[in-house]
Amino acid sequence: MGITLFVVEHTSMADGANLAAKFSCLHHCVRSVQDMVNYVRAQTLERKDRVAFLFIQGHGEPGCQSVGAGAHAEDPDGLYSLSITEEGKLHPGTERILRGMSGCFNPNAVITLGGCQVAGVTDYQVDWDQEGMKQNLAYAKQMGVPVANLKHQKILGTRLLKEISRVLGGVKVQAGTDVQRYLIPGMAGTVWRCGPEFCVNMGSNWWTVPT
Repeated sequence: MGITLFVVEHTSMADGANLAAKFSCLHHCVRSVQDMVNYVRAQTLERKDRVAFLFIQGHGEPGCQSVGAGAHAEDPDGLYSLSITEEGKLHPGTERILRGMSGCFNPNAVITLGGCQVAGVTDYQVDWDQEGMKQNLAYAKQMGVPVANLKHQKILGTRLLKEISRVLGGVKVQAGTDVQRYLIPGMAGTVWRCGPEFCVNMGSNWWTVPT
């Protein structure tokens, strides 16, 4: 069967976003990505089994699941959140830590990122240097597209799911596109489940968590 684990990022009791989760089921509070990895590894060793289902509850935004950083917190070192860079890659510091969970999951395991809009779309403002702008002006003229469109880069939040799956050897990772207002369990918006090279639409507005 495998182990089911539920972790919640440690925040103040006044933080209503995670308050329901803390009282609704058995959980373990974590303050960082390393803290989460240590807990998962300890559970697999103690129970002599691998993880079948890991639910990570915390704040989120497109392409980012907080694991101790809180709401919209900056995490330049990748120690307190699972997030992608503007290039659509997992933060290298986070990747190094996450690799500590390699081998902890069974072949059919699913990791759920329970934050708001994690699988949504991020619109980055791109600041081109002088040479880059010159090249893009030429490209815009050639293709007949507005220059303003070249200053925005859309990154799908599903890139984060794929990157985590890649680092953990193909474990399936899922998250929702909308603000998560449901009591746990439950997932709002479209739920995407991804491996390193694919994503599957699991449907929308679950009152349970798809497994």
